[in-house]
Amino acid sequence: MIKNYVNQKNRQNVSYTINPDHRQIDLYFTRDRRVIIVGTADNNYIFWLSVSACEDEAANGEAFDQITRQKWDTHTALYLVLEEAGFDYEDLEWMYHDRIVQSKQPGMAWSTPFGHCYGADSEDNGKFFAHDVAGVPDVLEAKCRIREAGGRYFPVLQEYLRILNEDGDDPLYYMSPDVRAISGILKQEQYLILSGDIKVREYYHAAKKKEAELYNRYMTAVR
Repeated sequence: MIKNYVNQKNRQNVSYTINPDHRQIDLYFTRDRRVIIVGTADNNYIFWLSVSACEDEAANGEAFDQITRQKWDTHTALYLVLEEAGFDYEDLEWMYHDRIVQSKQPGMAWSTPFGHCYGADSEDNGKFFAHDVAGVPDVLEAKCRIREAGGRYFPVLQEYLRILNEDGDDPLYYMSPDVRAISGILKQEQYLILSGDIKVREYYHAAKKKEAELYNRYMTAVR
């Protein structure tokens, strides 16, 4: 049985009624081909967190079924459970993140990042989910290899970071065309955080951190 790290020990009291329509599944993929599966209640609380090998289809199918079929009343914050599972909150910055959300399409229950939805009346959704998750690491590794182009893409990452660092402490620099363009590219190329090339990982991470800094400075200025 797969372990849910959300328990009575780390639970938090919720002072409002959680809307079940906000429930989603967050997925964090690591470089060593593991996946952190999070049952997210809303922006503040989670009710499930498990860690498993991407290829462990039995465990991952069970996790999906538990998240989607059970009613959960024990909630807590993500950072509290991560610590118990052996991670720091900052470790998430070095993982590939995706999510599954409730579908608005008729007859569909869940919209996935895997190119299809899971049906509302299917008892095999857990099996489909586990099969999809098992294939993610190979796809992400292939994307990294192709994008890196034998080392030719690294200078591009260096250029992204150079442009991001030309802010001159201007709080409005985040809204410049160059930064908005780079922001979109970094979002699309999130898989580079799992690159086998440590230089690519570190420069991608540095660019994302700088982009977040520019965004936070901009939001502070316009509030």
